[in-house]
Amino acid sequence: MSTAIIKIDYDKLSYVKRLIRKLKGSIEVIKDKQLEGVLEDRWLNKMIDEAENESGEVSPDEIKKMFAKDGITF
Repeated sequence: MSTAIIKIDYDKLSYVKRLIRKLKGSIEVIKDKQLEGVLEDRWLNKMIDEAENESGEVSPDEIKKMFAKDGITF
């Protein structure tokens, strides 16, 4: 399954809904105010899933190097 995000005027939304239903797809309508939060939540969930699938551990030195790139020191 793929996801498409489109921005469309509210008055044209009914046409898009009908098209997607004819194509046997599903639709979720999100207001502009909610979009940023939804995208952040989905990105965070994806990162968590990827981290759980990876094996091994990160050494404290590697963590310090990663933070040092952003100017954060321990």
